[in-house]
Formats: sequence, C-alpha cells, structure tokens
Amino acid sequence: MNPLVSVIIPTFNRAHILSTAIDSVLNQTYVDVECIVIDDGSSDNTKLLIDQFFNDERLKYHLRDRKPKGASTCRNIGLSQAKGDFVVFLDSDDYLLPHCIEQRIAKVLKTPKLDFAVFPMQILKDGKLQNHLLADKNLLIEFLSCNALWQTMCPIYSKEFLIKLGGFAEGYPRFNDLEIAIRSVISTKNFEIFPDLSADSVHIPSSMDSLVLLDKVYNSHLEFIPDISVDLDKADLSGYKKFLIFYLHAWFKFIYIPSGSKEIGQSLTLINLYRKKKIFDESFALKLKLRCLLYLGTSLIGYPLNKLSDKGIYQHQLAKYEL
Repeated sequence: MNPLVSVIIPTFNRAHILSTAIDSVLNQTYVDVECIVIDDGSSDNTKLLIDQFFNDERLKYHLRDRKPKGASTCRNIGLSQAKGDFVVFLDSDDYLLPHCIEQRIAKVLKTPKLDFAVFPMQILKDGKLQNHLLADKNLLIEFLSCNALWQTMCPIYSKEFLIKLGGFAEGYPRFNDLEIAIRSVISTKNFEIFPDLSADSVHIPSSMDSLVLLDKVYNSHLEFIPDISVDLDKADLSGYKKFLIFYLHAWFKFIYIPSGSKEIGQSLTLINLYRKKKIFDESFALKLKLRCLLYLGTSLIGYPLNKLSDKGIYQHQLAKYEL
C-alpha cells in the first residue's frame, strides 16, 4: 500500500486563486493524497468554492477554531487533522506540478528514516517561470543570514518529525518559512536536498502595501529574533547568532527605506533588540543609531543619505567574531 500524503493549504480571502492550488493537489499523478484546506476566517466566497469539490472525498475543509490568527496556526491545525505519514505545506497562491508528490515519495521511500527532504521549485517572475536552484551550502548559516533557500512547499516532512518539532511557531506575520527551516536543520541531520531533480512546484511572489509590510516585518522581528536566539543557545550554537545581523540589514534595505517612512522608533527598537541578544555589540549599535539619525535628517530635507543598507558594514561587523 502506498503511503498517504497530506497537503495542507492555509487560506484567507483567496477564493479567486485557491482553486488552482487545490486542483494541483487533486490532479497529482500520485493518487494517495488528501488536501486539507484551513480557512483563516475568509469573508469572500471561499466556502462556495470548496463546495464545488464536494464529490472528491480527498478534500477536507476546516475553519480556524482558535487563536492566534495566521497561516502558521492554520498549518498546525491542518497538521493535527492530517492522516498521512508525510506532509507537504502549500500556500494558496502557489501550486504543485503534476509529478510533485510521486517524485517526492519515490525519493523518500528509497531513503528510510528521513525527517524531511527538499525539492526544487520554479518562480513565476515577470510572467515567466524561472528555475530556482537549491544551493549546496551550509544551510544553517544561510537561513540565519536571511537567505530563504526554499519556500513553504519545497519540503516533504515526516509527520512524526513535524509533531516532535512542534509544528510552526504561531503569531509571526512573516518569517514562517525561515523559522521552521532553522529549527528543522538544528533538530536533525536526517534530511536530504535534491537539487538535480526537475522542479515540482511553482511559487508566485505576492505583493503588499509597503507600510503594511513594514509593520508585519517589524512585529515579526520582535518574536523571531528572541525565539531563534533561544533555539541556538539551547543547541549550544550561540556563536551562530552573529549571522542574524543580516535580518537587520534586510529590514533597512528592503523594508524600512523603500517604505518611505520618516519614523525611526521601530528601527531604534530593533537595534536595541539585536544588541540585547548579543548579535552585535554596543559600539555597532551606536553606529547604526547615528546612521538612522543621519538618514532621517537628510530625508527630511529631500536628499536622503542612505548608509543603512550598505551590506559591507554588516559583513565587516560579522568578520570581527569567530564561531
């Protein structure tokens, strides 16, 4: 008998695109799948869409019945409902290619006792599908350095491993993929990366209002940085905390400065948080605070002097520390 694979899809007001994700699961060449949709409280026609699939018993639908709101809570609810031995998570705006589950099961069954395995994906960019190569690098350092090597749907997990791991951290508006990837590679050596196989899923990047994104990423920092610091300390990997400095670099380069915000309170709070968690020292914190003030002052007169997004200063600071 073939093992059952549970594909879990969290969704919120995505009725206009959700059917693509669901169809991609139900139309797999590997038929022993169940598709579990967890609704995060949609106010659109999501339930009407689900009703169109009533003839396919492989589709299960549940409303999020507890707090906090968010995709991670929905994924954990789906995990609690899953009957499969293996689990794949799929965002409602992404989709699986028809051979996805068949390819993954074929590989994991050849390598017993794998906790998870990761497979290549494609990214839809400017209307064209582009292959996203899985790099053969130090995974822990890459994820700690804010490099998302894969997306939510790329791994297939042993359900037993996910339960032992505790599922997703709930309450993060962002960083869900990075957080569980870091805990996964800290927790086990029993995983495989398959960079040379054909891509078996497609990621479609989504957009968001810059100020909304600013608040979501800021609030995620406040939870993510302390949590990962604790995880590294518990695993006797405190020396790796220094790589988290690149999340602050990403905050300035991709979030704070592009938002056009003239408020530096959030940035100063984050700098203090990173210093408190010993990701960098007081002297570097002071340097960043001065650069924040310089950026604010010059932006107010219309000529913003931006020295906060220079990756070189973060790399130079990182080079001061040894593992």
